[in-house]
Amino acid sequence: MKGREEVGKMPTSRAGLRVLGAAAIILSLAACSGVAGKDRGAGGSQELVMQSYTSRTVSYGVAMDAWMEEVTEATDSSLTFNANYDGSLYTVTEILEAVSDGRLDVGHFSVSYYPNQFPLTSITTIPFITDNLPAQMAAMDKLFKENEALQAEFEEKNLHYLGFLAVPGAIATAPEQFDSLDYFHRRTVRGSAGLIPALEAFGVTDIVTPPVHELYESLERGLADVVVGFALDVAVQMSLHEVTPHFVDVGAGQWADTVLVMNKDTWESLSEEQQRAIEAALENIPKNLVEAQIATEDEACSQLLAAGGTASRLPENVIEEWRQAASGPLKQGWIDQATKAGVENPEAFWDAYLAALEEAAQEFPDYQSGIARCVARAES
Repeated sequence: MKGREEVGKMPTSRAGLRVLGAAAIILSLAACSGVAGKDRGAGGSQELVMQSYTSRTVSYGVAMDAWMEEVTEATDSSLTFNANYDGSLYTVTEILEAVSDGRLDVGHFSVSYYPNQFPLTSITTIPFITDNLPAQMAAMDKLFKENEALQAEFEEKNLHYLGFLAVPGAIATAPEQFDSLDYFHRRTVRGSAGLIPALEAFGVTDIVTPPVHELYESLERGLADVVVGFALDVAVQMSLHEVTPHFVDVGAGQWADTVLVMNKDTWESLSEEQQRAIEAALENIPKNLVEAQIATEDEACSQLLAAGGTASRLPENVIEEWRQAASGPLKQGWIDQATKAGVENPEAFWDAYLAALEEAAQEFPDYQSGIARCVARAES
Protein backbone atom coordinates (compact mmCIF):
# COMPACT_ATOMS: atom_id res chain seq x y z
CA MET A 1 0.00 0.00 0.00
CA LYS A 2 1.47 3.38 -0.92
CA GLY A 3 0.81 6.59 0.91
CA ARG A 4 -1.95 7.68 3.20
CA GLU A 5 -5.08 9.70 2.71
CA GLU A 6 -4.43 13.42 2.99
CA VAL A 7 -7.32 13.67 5.38
CA GLY A 8 -9.37 16.79 4.81
CA LYS A 9 -6.96 18.33 2.30
CA MET A 10 -8.53 20.28 -0.52
CA PRO A 11 -7.39 19.98 -4.14
CA THR A 12 -6.48 23.03 -6.16
CA SER A 13 -7.35 21.75 -9.59
CA ARG A 14 -11.06 21.08 -9.86
CA ALA A 15 -14.60 22.46 -10.05
CA GLY A 16 -14.47 25.86 -8.41
CA LEU A 17 -11.49 25.03 -6.19
CA ARG A 18 -9.00 26.58 -8.58
CA VAL A 19 -9.56 29.90 -6.86
CA LEU A 20 -6.94 29.03 -4.26
CA GLY A 21 -4.46 30.16 -6.89
CA ALA A 22 -1.14 31.87 -7.20
CA ALA A 23 -1.85 34.85 -4.96
CA ALA A 24 -2.34 32.64 -1.90
CA ILE A 25 0.83 30.71 -2.69
CA ILE A 26 2.87 33.92 -2.99
CA LEU A 27 1.56 35.18 0.34
CA SER A 28 2.29 31.84 1.96
CA LEU A 29 5.83 31.63 0.63
CA ALA A 30 6.53 35.08 1.98
CA ALA A 31 5.71 33.77 5.45
CA CYS A 32 8.63 31.33 5.76
CA SER A 33 10.74 31.94 8.88
CA GLY A 34 12.62 30.01 11.56
CA VAL A 35 12.61 30.09 15.33
CA ALA A 36 16.24 29.28 16.12
CA GLY A 37 17.75 31.33 18.88
CA LYS A 38 14.58 32.39 20.67
CA ASP A 39 15.11 33.17 24.33
CA ARG A 40 13.34 31.00 26.88
CA GLY A 41 10.35 32.81 28.41
CA ALA A 42 11.31 36.14 26.86
CA GLY A 43 7.84 36.84 25.52
CA GLY A 44 7.65 40.03 23.50
CA SER A 45 5.97 40.46 20.17
CA GLN A 46 6.18 37.55 17.76
CA GLU A 47 4.58 36.56 14.49
CA LEU A 48 4.12 32.80 14.53
CA VAL A 49 4.17 30.95 11.23
CA MET A 50 1.41 28.35 11.07
CA GLN A 51 0.82 25.69 8.40
CA SER A 52 -2.12 23.31 7.88
CA TYR A 53 -2.42 20.74 5.14
CA THR A 54 -6.18 21.34 4.98
CA SER A 55 -8.10 24.16 3.37
CA ARG A 56 -8.97 27.31 5.25
CA THR A 57 -12.62 26.83 4.27
CA VAL A 58 -13.10 23.41 5.87
CA SER A 59 -14.02 23.10 9.53
CA TYR A 60 -10.40 22.77 10.72
CA GLY A 61 -9.46 26.05 9.08
CA VAL A 62 -12.49 27.81 10.53
CA ALA A 63 -11.72 26.54 14.06
CA MET A 64 -8.00 27.31 13.86
CA ASP A 65 -8.59 30.80 12.49
CA ALA A 66 -10.92 31.49 15.41
CA TRP A 67 -8.27 30.19 17.84
CA MET A 68 -5.57 32.40 16.36
CA GLU A 69 -7.83 35.43 16.47
CA GLU A 70 -8.60 34.77 20.14
CA VAL A 71 -4.90 34.49 20.98
CA THR A 72 -4.06 37.70 19.15
CA GLU A 73 -6.83 39.58 20.93
CA ALA A 74 -6.00 38.13 24.36
CA THR A 75 -2.32 39.10 24.02
CA ASP A 76 -3.05 42.62 22.75
CA SER A 77 -1.44 41.56 19.45
CA SER A 78 1.87 40.61 21.02
CA LEU A 79 1.25 37.25 19.32
CA THR A 80 0.08 37.27 15.73
CA PHE A 81 -0.04 34.49 13.18
CA ASN A 82 0.94 34.12 9.56
CA ALA A 83 -1.47 31.30 8.70
CA ASN A 84 -0.89 29.10 5.66
CA TYR A 85 -3.25 26.43 4.36
CA ASP A 86 -3.50 23.81 1.62
CA GLY A 87 0.09 22.68 2.09
CA SER A 88 1.31 25.92 0.53
CA LEU A 89 4.62 25.95 2.42
CA TYR A 90 5.06 22.26 3.21
CA THR A 91 3.16 19.16 2.20
CA VAL A 92 1.32 16.98 4.70
CA THR A 93 4.34 14.69 4.97
CA GLU A 94 6.72 17.63 5.55
CA ILE A 95 4.86 19.59 8.23
CA LEU A 96 6.00 17.39 11.13
CA GLU A 97 9.70 17.91 10.37
CA ALA A 98 9.20 21.60 9.63
CA VAL A 99 7.64 22.20 13.06
CA SER A 100 10.19 19.97 14.77
CA ASP A 101 13.20 21.82 13.38
CA GLY A 102 11.67 25.29 13.72
CA ARG A 103 10.91 26.24 10.15
CA LEU A 104 7.29 26.40 11.32
CA ASP A 105 6.09 27.58 14.69
CA VAL A 106 2.70 25.84 14.54
CA GLY A 107 1.63 22.86 12.45
CA HIS A 108 -1.57 20.94 11.77
CA PHE A 109 -1.13 17.46 10.29
CA SER A 110 -2.27 13.84 10.53
CA VAL A 111 -0.30 11.18 12.39
CA SER A 112 -1.81 8.67 9.94
CA TYR A 113 1.29 9.37 7.89
CA TYR A 114 3.59 8.52 10.79
CA PRO A 115 2.12 5.48 12.63
CA ASN A 116 5.54 4.24 13.71
CA GLN A 117 6.49 7.62 15.15
CA PHE A 118 3.16 8.13 16.92
CA PRO A 119 2.15 4.58 17.84
CA LEU A 120 -0.10 5.61 20.73
CA THR A 121 -1.78 8.55 18.99
CA SER A 122 -2.47 6.35 15.96
CA ILE A 123 -5.01 4.40 18.00
CA THR A 124 -7.44 7.13 16.93
CA THR A 125 -7.28 5.89 13.32
CA ILE A 126 -8.84 2.51 14.19
CA PRO A 127 -12.43 2.34 12.94
CA PHE A 128 -15.37 0.67 14.68
CA ILE A 129 -14.40 1.99 18.11
CA THR A 130 -16.36 5.25 18.36
CA ASP A 131 -18.60 7.44 16.24
CA ASN A 132 -18.64 10.30 18.74
CA LEU A 133 -16.29 12.97 17.42
CA PRO A 134 -16.31 15.40 20.38
CA ALA A 135 -15.90 12.50 22.80
CA GLN A 136 -12.81 11.34 20.93
CA MET A 137 -11.27 14.81 21.16
CA ALA A 138 -12.01 15.03 24.88
CA ALA A 139 -10.66 11.52 25.50
CA MET A 140 -7.38 12.20 23.72
CA ASP A 141 -6.83 15.51 25.49
CA LYS A 142 -7.49 13.78 28.82
CA LEU A 143 -5.08 10.97 28.02
CA PHE A 144 -2.40 13.43 26.96
CA LYS A 145 -2.56 15.17 30.32
CA GLU A 146 -2.29 11.85 32.18
CA ASN A 147 -0.07 9.60 30.08
CA GLU A 148 3.68 10.27 30.04
CA ALA A 149 4.31 7.89 27.14
CA LEU A 150 1.78 9.77 25.01
CA GLN A 151 3.40 13.06 25.96
CA ALA A 152 6.79 11.67 24.99
CA GLU A 153 5.62 10.93 21.43
CA PHE A 154 5.50 14.67 20.90
CA GLU A 155 8.18 15.99 23.25
CA GLU A 156 10.91 13.75 21.85
CA LYS A 157 10.26 15.35 18.45
CA ASN A 158 10.62 18.87 19.88
CA LEU A 159 6.86 19.38 19.68
CA HIS A 160 4.52 20.98 22.17
CA TYR A 161 1.10 19.34 21.90
CA LEU A 162 -1.75 21.82 21.51
CA GLY A 163 -4.71 19.59 20.76
CA PHE A 164 -6.34 16.70 18.95
CA LEU A 165 -8.74 17.65 16.16
CA ALA A 166 -10.88 14.67 15.23
CA VAL A 167 -11.99 13.67 11.73
CA PRO A 168 -15.72 13.16 10.99
CA GLY A 169 -17.15 9.67 10.57
CA ALA A 170 -16.17 7.76 7.45
CA ILE A 171 -18.27 7.68 4.30
CA ALA A 172 -17.98 5.85 1.00
CA THR A 173 -18.71 7.57 -2.30
CA ALA A 174 -19.81 5.39 -5.20
CA PRO A 175 -21.20 5.65 -8.75
CA GLU A 176 -24.31 3.71 -7.68
CA GLN A 177 -26.11 2.90 -4.45
CA PHE A 178 -25.07 -0.26 -2.61
CA ASP A 179 -26.06 -2.04 0.58
CA SER A 180 -23.60 -4.93 0.75
CA LEU A 181 -19.88 -5.28 1.43
CA ASP A 182 -19.68 -7.56 -1.59
CA TYR A 183 -19.78 -4.36 -3.59
CA PHE A 184 -16.18 -3.65 -2.55
CA HIS A 185 -14.99 -7.04 -3.78
CA ARG A 186 -16.08 -6.22 -7.31
CA ARG A 187 -14.53 -2.76 -7.48
CA THR A 188 -11.22 -0.97 -7.27
CA VAL A 189 -11.40 0.78 -3.92
CA ARG A 190 -9.62 3.97 -3.01
CA GLY A 191 -8.88 3.26 0.66
CA SER A 192 -7.71 5.61 3.34
CA ALA A 193 -6.02 5.61 6.77
CA GLY A 194 -7.50 3.10 9.23
CA LEU A 195 -10.05 1.86 6.71
CA ILE A 196 -7.36 0.21 4.60
CA PRO A 197 -6.68 -2.59 7.11
CA ALA A 198 -10.42 -2.74 7.84
CA LEU A 199 -11.08 -3.44 4.16
CA GLU A 200 -8.27 -5.97 4.03
CA ALA A 201 -9.71 -7.75 7.07
CA PHE A 202 -12.88 -8.32 5.06
CA GLY A 203 -10.95 -9.74 2.14
CA VAL A 204 -10.87 -6.68 -0.11
CA THR A 205 -7.65 -6.78 -2.11
CA ASP A 206 -8.03 -4.31 -4.98
CA ILE A 207 -7.16 -1.21 -2.95
CA VAL A 208 -5.41 1.82 -4.41
CA THR A 209 -4.23 5.04 -2.77
CA PRO A 210 -3.83 7.79 -5.39
CA PRO A 211 -2.89 11.17 -3.90
CA VAL A 212 -5.88 13.26 -2.91
CA HIS A 213 -5.15 15.90 -5.56
CA GLU A 214 -5.43 13.16 -8.20
CA LEU A 215 -8.52 11.51 -6.75
CA TYR A 216 -11.16 13.18 -8.94
CA GLU A 217 -9.26 12.35 -12.09
CA SER A 218 -8.64 8.79 -10.87
CA LEU A 219 -12.38 8.27 -10.45
CA GLU A 220 -13.13 9.96 -13.75
CA ARG A 221 -10.63 7.76 -15.60
CA GLY A 222 -11.69 4.54 -13.89
CA LEU A 223 -8.45 4.05 -11.96
CA ALA A 224 -10.65 3.81 -8.86
CA ASP A 225 -14.35 2.99 -8.70
CA VAL A 226 -15.36 3.79 -5.15
CA VAL A 227 -13.87 5.83 -2.31
CA VAL A 228 -13.93 4.41 1.23
CA GLY A 229 -12.79 6.82 3.89
CA PHE A 230 -13.67 10.46 3.45
CA ALA A 231 -15.53 13.23 5.26
CA LEU A 232 -18.85 14.43 3.87
CA ASP A 233 -17.99 18.11 3.55
CA VAL A 234 -14.56 17.52 2.06
CA ALA A 235 -15.94 15.05 -0.49
CA VAL A 236 -18.42 17.62 -1.79
CA GLN A 237 -15.88 20.43 -1.77
CA MET A 238 -13.67 18.17 -3.87
CA SER A 239 -16.61 17.64 -6.26
CA LEU A 240 -16.52 13.87 -5.76
CA HIS A 241 -20.32 13.87 -5.96
CA GLU A 242 -19.99 14.68 -9.65
CA VAL A 243 -18.41 11.29 -10.41
CA THR A 244 -19.53 9.26 -7.37
CA PRO A 245 -22.90 10.81 -6.42
CA HIS A 246 -24.03 8.17 -3.94
CA PHE A 247 -22.68 8.75 -0.42
CA VAL A 248 -22.93 5.89 2.08
CA ASP A 249 -22.41 5.92 5.83
CA VAL A 250 -20.42 2.71 6.28
CA GLY A 251 -20.84 2.74 10.07
CA ALA A 252 -17.11 2.75 10.81
CA GLY A 253 -17.13 5.93 12.88
CA GLN A 254 -13.86 7.75 13.51
CA TRP A 255 -11.09 6.45 11.27
CA ALA A 256 -8.44 9.16 10.98
CA ASP A 257 -6.93 12.02 12.97
CA THR A 258 -5.36 15.44 12.94
CA VAL A 259 -3.23 17.13 15.60
CA LEU A 260 -2.23 20.73 16.28
CA VAL A 261 1.31 21.25 17.60
CA MET A 262 3.82 24.00 18.28
CA ASN A 263 7.58 23.93 18.07
CA LYS A 264 8.79 23.34 21.64
CA ASP A 265 11.43 26.09 21.44
CA THR A 266 8.77 28.53 20.28
CA TRP A 267 6.52 27.54 23.19
CA GLU A 268 9.30 27.98 25.71
CA SER A 269 10.17 31.39 24.28
CA LEU A 270 6.72 32.71 25.15
CA SER A 271 5.91 34.49 28.37
CA GLU A 272 3.64 32.80 30.90
CA GLU A 273 0.88 35.26 29.99
CA GLN A 274 1.16 34.37 26.32
CA GLN A 275 1.12 30.66 27.10
CA ARG A 276 -1.99 31.07 29.26
CA ALA A 277 -3.71 32.97 26.46
CA ILE A 278 -2.97 30.16 24.01
CA GLU A 279 -4.22 27.50 26.41
CA ALA A 280 -7.39 29.44 27.19
CA ALA A 281 -8.18 29.82 23.51
CA LEU A 282 -7.47 26.13 22.91
CA GLU A 283 -10.36 25.25 25.21
CA ASN A 284 -12.75 26.65 22.60
CA ILE A 285 -11.39 24.69 19.64
CA PRO A 286 -13.50 21.53 20.15
CA LYS A 287 -16.73 23.53 20.33
CA ASN A 288 -15.74 25.71 17.38
CA LEU A 289 -14.69 22.69 15.35
CA VAL A 290 -17.96 20.84 15.92
CA GLU A 291 -19.99 23.96 15.11
CA ALA A 292 -17.99 24.52 11.93
CA GLN A 293 -18.41 20.89 10.92
CA ILE A 294 -22.16 21.05 11.39
CA ALA A 295 -22.34 24.09 9.13
CA THR A 296 -20.05 22.73 6.40
CA GLU A 297 -21.56 19.22 6.52
CA ASP A 298 -25.14 20.46 6.27
CA GLU A 299 -24.24 22.70 3.35
CA ALA A 300 -22.45 19.79 1.66
CA CYS A 301 -25.52 17.61 2.14
CA SER A 302 -27.70 20.26 0.52
CA GLN A 303 -25.37 20.43 -2.46
CA LEU A 304 -25.25 16.63 -2.76
CA LEU A 305 -29.02 16.17 -2.72
CA ALA A 306 -29.67 19.19 -4.97
CA ALA A 307 -27.31 17.69 -7.57
CA GLY A 308 -29.31 14.44 -7.63
CA GLY A 309 -27.03 12.48 -5.32
CA THR A 310 -28.16 10.21 -2.50
CA ALA A 311 -27.23 9.63 1.11
CA SER A 312 -27.80 6.25 2.75
CA ARG A 313 -26.42 3.98 5.46
CA LEU A 314 -25.36 0.37 5.21
CA PRO A 315 -27.84 -1.98 6.91
CA GLU A 316 -26.99 -2.53 10.57
CA ASN A 317 -26.44 -6.27 10.08
CA VAL A 318 -23.91 -5.52 7.32
CA ILE A 319 -22.08 -3.00 9.51
CA GLU A 320 -21.97 -5.54 12.34
CA GLU A 321 -20.65 -8.20 9.97
CA TRP A 322 -17.81 -5.89 8.97
CA ARG A 323 -17.16 -4.91 12.58
CA GLN A 324 -16.90 -8.56 13.62
CA ALA A 325 -14.51 -9.35 10.77
CA ALA A 326 -12.30 -6.32 11.26
CA SER A 327 -12.19 -5.50 14.98
CA GLY A 328 -9.89 -8.34 16.05
CA PRO A 329 -7.31 -7.86 13.28
CA LEU A 330 -7.40 -4.07 13.74
CA LYS A 331 -6.70 -4.31 17.47
CA GLN A 332 -3.97 -6.90 17.05
CA GLY A 333 -2.42 -4.95 14.20
CA TRP A 334 -2.23 -1.84 16.36
CA ILE A 335 -0.78 -3.78 19.31
CA ASP A 336 1.86 -5.37 17.08
CA GLN A 337 2.76 -2.02 15.54
CA ALA A 338 2.96 -0.29 18.92
CA THR A 339 5.08 -3.11 20.35
CA LYS A 340 7.45 -2.92 17.40
CA ALA A 341 7.73 0.82 17.96
CA GLY A 342 8.84 0.21 21.55
CA VAL A 343 5.60 0.78 23.46
CA GLU A 344 5.50 -1.13 26.72
CA ASN A 345 2.17 -2.80 27.49
CA PRO A 346 0.11 -1.34 24.64
CA GLU A 347 -2.89 -3.32 25.89
CA ALA A 348 -3.01 -1.03 28.94
CA PHE A 349 -3.17 2.05 26.71
CA TRP A 350 -5.91 0.38 24.65
CA ASP A 351 -7.97 -0.09 27.80
CA ALA A 352 -7.28 3.46 28.95
CA TYR A 353 -8.40 4.82 25.56
CA LEU A 354 -11.67 2.89 25.66
CA ALA A 355 -12.33 4.00 29.24
CA ALA A 356 -11.66 7.64 28.36
CA LEU A 357 -13.99 7.39 25.37
CA GLU A 358 -16.76 5.90 27.47
CA GLU A 359 -16.42 8.63 30.07
CA ALA A 360 -16.28 11.43 27.49
CA ALA A 361 -19.27 10.08 25.53
CA GLN A 362 -21.45 10.85 28.53
CA GLU A 363 -20.67 14.53 28.02
CA PHE A 364 -21.84 14.46 24.40
CA PRO A 365 -24.82 12.07 24.29
CA ASP A 366 -26.60 13.94 21.50
CA TYR A 367 -23.78 14.15 18.97
CA GLN A 368 -24.79 13.04 15.47
CA SER A 369 -22.43 12.87 12.51
CA GLY A 370 -22.94 14.92 9.38
CA ILE A 371 -23.57 11.86 7.23
CA ALA A 372 -26.19 10.61 9.73
CA ARG A 373 -27.99 13.94 9.52
CA CYS A 374 -27.76 13.85 5.73
CA VAL A 375 -29.22 10.33 5.58
CA ALA A 376 -32.13 11.49 7.76
CA ARG A 377 -32.77 14.40 5.39
CA ALA A 378 -32.60 12.14 2.35
CA GLU A 379 -35.14 9.76 3.87
CA SER A 380 -37.55 12.45 5.01
